Amino acid sequence: MKFLIVGTAGHIDHGKSSLIHSLTGTDPDRLKEEKERGITIDLGFAHMRVNETEIGFVDVPGHERFVRNMLAGAGGMDAVLFVVAADESVMPQTREHLHICRLLGIERGIIVVTKIDMVDRDLLPLVSDEIRSAAEQSALRDAPVVFVSNVTGEGLEDLKKALENLASLAVPRSTQRLARLPIDRVFSVHGFGTVVTGTLQSGTLEREQTVEILPLALTSKIRGIQTYGRKSEIACEGQRTAVNLQGVDKELLARGMTVTVPGALKPAHTMDANLALIADAPSSLRNREVVRLHLGTQETLARVILLESDVLDPSRSGLAQLRTRVPICAWSGDRFIIRRVSPATTIGGGEVLNPAARKRKKNKPGIESLYALLRTSGVDRLRELVLSEGCLSESALVSFSGFPSRYLFDSLKSQPDLTILENGNRHYCSQSFLKSVAGRTAKIVAAFQQANPLAPGMRKEELRTKLSRFLPHEVFQFVLEKLRSDSELQLDGEYVHVAGRSSTLTAEDQKLFDQAEKMLREGGMQPPATRELMQALNDDRRARNIIFLIQQKKIAIKIAEDFLIHSEHLVRIRAMLSDRFPPGSRFNVGQFKDMLGITRKHAIPLLEYLDRTRATRRVGDLREMI
Repeated sequence: MKFLIVGTAGHIDHGKSSLIHSLTGTDPDRLKEEKERGITIDLGFAHMRVNETEIGFVDVPGHERFVRNMLAGAGGMDAVLFVVAADESVMPQTREHLHICRLLGIERGIIVVTKIDMVDRDLLPLVSDEIRSAAEQSALRDAPVVFVSNVTGEGLEDLKKALENLASLAVPRSTQRLARLPIDRVFSVHGFGTVVTGTLQSGTLEREQTVEILPLALTSKIRGIQTYGRKSEIACEGQRTAVNLQGVDKELLARGMTVTVPGALKPAHTMDANLALIADAPSSLRNREVVRLHLGTQETLARVILLESDVLDPSRSGLAQLRTRVPICAWSGDRFIIRRVSPATTIGGGEVLNPAARKRKKNKPGIESLYALLRTSGVDRLRELVLSEGCLSESALVSFSGFPSRYLFDSLKSQPDLTILENGNRHYCSQSFLKSVAGRTAKIVAAFQQANPLAPGMRKEELRTKLSRFLPHEVFQFVLEKLRSDSELQLDGEYVHVAGRSSTLTAEDQKLFDQAEKMLREGGMQPPATRELMQALNDDRRARNIIFLIQQKKIAIKIAEDFLIHSEHLVRIRAMLSDRFPPGSRFNVGQFKDMLGITRKHAIPLLEYLDRTRATRRVGDLREMI
C-alpha cells in the first residue's frame, strides 16, 4: 500500500471543499461556524483509495484571514489540487497559494477549474491560459488542467483519472527517518482522553510506543492509533494519523507541537537558512526585521538576520539566520514560509540548513560552510556539517537530520576525511579538526612546561579548559591517547607532560629541594605537614613544584592529603612490622603507635596506607599482617 497526501489550494469560494465532498462523500467542513457561514475556516480532512494508493485529502481555507491555517496544512502535502473558479479565474489568494506551494517544494499536482456550469464554455480556454500564465514560475506549470462542475458532476470522472495518474507516481514511503508527527488538531474523546492528529511526515508510530511531545519535552505512551478513521496497530509515513496519548492533559497541547520519539528533534531558537523572497513581495526585507515564520504546523515570530547584506530584494535569495520567539522543532532540509507581521502577506520562504545553529553575525567567517550545506543533501550534507563544525555528537547529528544512529554510522563510517570516536558517547569528527586539536594540545603542554620546569606536568582538566571548555571529554581523551601513542606526550595519572622531559634544577631550586628533603628525613615517622613544608619554602608556585618533584622521584610518599613521609622511613616501618608481627598475626592501633613512637594523628593515615598497599588488612578494630 502506498500513501499520498493531497491538499487543496486556491482562492476563497472557488469550490475546494465541495470538490473534496464530491470526490470522497465526506464534507471536510467540520466546524459549526463553517457550515453556518459557508466558508472554510480551518483544516478539513477526507480520504479515498485509488487502486493501491490511499489518498488523504487536506482541505485548506482560501480566505486571506485564514492563510495561517492554510499553512498549517500545506507543510504535509505531497501534491496539490489547485482550484480556480471559472467565473473568477485567478484571484489574490490564487497567486499567494501558488507562491506557498512553490516555496514549500510541492512539485506535483492537478489544476482544477471549477464552476464551469456558471460560464460560457468559450471562456474556459481563456481561464486556462490565465492560470498557466500565473503558474509559469511554479512546479504546476505543466500540471494537467481538469474542468469540473460540483453541481452537475461534469468532469469528476476526468478528475478521478487524473488522480489515478497522480497516485501511480507515488512511491512507497521510506522509513529511514525517525517518527515525526506535527500536530494540527487536539481534542479529547470521552473514555479515551487526549487525541492529536496530523500527517505522519516520517517514520512509524506504534501502539504502546513511548513518545515525546515537543517543545514541552513531555513523555507519553500511545494508547491507540487511527489512520483514515480505522483502528491500527501502526501508522506509517505519509498517513493521516490520530494518536490517543496516555496521561497528557488536552489543555497542555496545541497545534504546532510535535509528537516524535525521544532524541529525534532538538527544539531551538536559532536556525540557519537559505531565504528567498517572492517576485511580487510588496517591499524588500531588511536586516533584523521581524516576520511570521510558518514551519510545518508551527507559527511564531522570528527576527531575520541577513548574513550577506542589509537588504534582501524581491525575487532574490540569500543566507539568513532566523531567531524565533518560541523554540522551533526542525530538521535540515525542512521548508518554511515567512509572512509580514502587518499587513499579513506572504513575502517568501526557504530551506532550513542548520536547525540548531550558533548565533552568527552579518559578513562574518563561516558563510562558506552554509553554502556547502546548501549545495548538498542527504549523507553529503551530514558530512559537510561535520567538516564545518569539526566535531559533533551522534545525538546532535540525529536531531539535525532525523536519521537514526545506525543509519548515520553506516553512512559516514567510510568517509575518508571523518573519524568516528567510539570511546563512550559516539562522536563524528573531521580529521583536520582532530589534527588541529592535537597540535594545539602539544603546544599548550610544551609552553606550560617551559614556564613551570619543576611541575610534574599539566593537569588534564586545566589542559582541557585551555583547549575549550566545550571540547567533549571523549574527543579530549582520544587526542591525548593519540599523542601518547605517537610518543609526543606522556600521561602520568592526572598530569600530562612532554615525553622524555627532564627536570633541571637551578642552584636556587636545588637549595629548596635539599631543604625540603632534609625536613622530611629529619621529621622521621612524624614529618611536618605538607602545608608546613610550603611555608618553609616560602609557599610559592616553585615550592609546590619542588614538592611534586620530590614525590615524582619517590623520595617521599604521599600518605594522606597533608601527609608526606620520606621513603626510607616507610621502608623502616615495613621492616619493623615484619620483624614483630609474622603473617596472619594481628595488632591494634595502640601497639602500632607504641612500636613506632608516634601519635594517633600519624598512626591512622599510615595504617590506612598500609591497607591500601596490601601490607596489612583491617579486621574490625585490628590489623592483620598479609
